[in-house]
Amino acid sequence: MARSSSTHLDLLKQQIDQAKLDFGRCVAVAGSPPRDEDYREAVRYSHDNLDFELERLVLMYDGLDYHNLQKVRDAAEARGPGARPTDQEFKQVLVERLTQEDILVHMNDEEWLARSKKWDMQQELQAAVDAMDTVRGEQRRIQALRWPKAKMEEDETSE
Repeated sequence: MARSSSTHLDLLKQQIDQAKLDFGRCVAVAGSPPRDEDYREAVRYSHDNLDFELERLVLMYDGLDYHNLQKVRDAAEARGPGARPTDQEFKQVLVERLTQEDILVHMNDEEWLARSKKWDMQQELQAAVDAMDTVRGEQRRIQALRWPKAKMEEDETSE
């Protein structure tokens, strides 16, 4: 039974990464519907991805060019383990603060738990993926406003 659970979870993770949930496909490929444990693990995986995307979005809101910031961090690390970027290096990637909006995807664990008691597991997973999609859309919007010449990979493939 553990093998089918792993198969279901792998299928759900692939769908989460593509932001296209198709529960019928899981049943067709694996031969049975995912169990609650599979859904819980998939939601956890989705939340981990969401945390990363939110952190990236906060950096964008704070005026840090995410792509250049990574170059600055790499340059500091090249100077030695534990080296921190200098203030001047950070200023090179600072851009004027554009907005400090809140988006309605900030939920703590208790809020997710309260919702999951009301919803079934498919709805909870769909909500997590929708939240991630919302964050990525907001990232694209901020990037287009701040750094119009630097396109995100998704934008290049969709044009």
